[in-house]
Amino acid sequence: MQPEAALRLHNWCLNIFEKELASISSAISLESAQESILRCLPEIISRLAIRVAEADLRRSFDVAFKFHNLPAVRGHLSLNDICEPWFKRVFDAAEPELLIEWLPTLIKAPLFDNVLQPHWRRPDSNWPDPMDSFPWKRVAKRITSNPVFAATIREPVEWLLARAISENGVGWRRAMLRLLALSSWHVLCQEQAVKATQQVWSRTGPSGLPELINLNAIGYVLRFAPAPGIDAALLLKNYILSIKATTATKELDGKRVLAVIDVWHQQFIHECIIVSKQLISFHGEELTGIEWTAEEANSLYERARA
Repeated sequence: MQPEAALRLHNWCLNIFEKELASISSAISLESAQESILRCLPEIISRLAIRVAEADLRRSFDVAFKFHNLPAVRGHLSLNDICEPWFKRVFDAAEPELLIEWLPTLIKAPLFDNVLQPHWRRPDSNWPDPMDSFPWKRVAKRITSNPVFAATIREPVEWLLARAISENGVGWRRAMLRLLALSSWHVLCQEQAVKATQQVWSRTGPSGLPELINLNAIGYVLRFAPAPGIDAALLLKNYILSIKATTATKELDGKRVLAVIDVWHQQFIHECIIVSKQLISFHGEELTGIEWTAEEANSLYERARA
């Protein structure tokens, strides 16, 4: 497609979407014409992001951000995550300077917890945070090496740290995941890094680990500044070694029996992989994670075989 045609199609779709956006009331009816428009147009707009100019990317981001935060979208079973590929494609198309320009807005995005959660959805999977798709690798070094860029996120991070104190449940976990991303890419100043560590360890569960949703998040706790008096690696090891094998009911010789499920569906296998130290750095990133002793590794191996 020629650049001129791509730009015309992009702006035409975006104009229609903005008009439809202005007409959204308290709810979006399922299987309605409005739902179809709101579902289809973001796919076209986002796929054309790579073909448009910076000003058009700014407009696309602003519209996506406004749409994503609407209560009617957060509470919709099929539209609540429609902006996830939209944000990702806009981020991929943007230059690093534009990404850094958007970062304060993303850091201070609402920490909604009143999201409709069907029983079949993984907890916290609804209404994904735009920062989940943010390409940190492209901007982290620019932020840390440029005092002007570093200053642009200092106040938003302070806002996030202060806001997290008053949050609970999903809202608090969303704040922690944003801070985890900022910390793991070393873009926090020393004072903020210490505050982030204090925040994440201020609320722990029975295992002694932060009350995050799973080890996909908890594994990144190791990238926070070390917490005084807390051996995070030991707590993670003890937790994983304590996870019991997952079982399921199967049919055997015409009878229903309880059996251990396939090894690759075992929780302790997945979470062990997530938090273990990598063997290879594919992009030059720092190798982080847990190193297991021979005895601990053998224990995990025997459990996997069983």
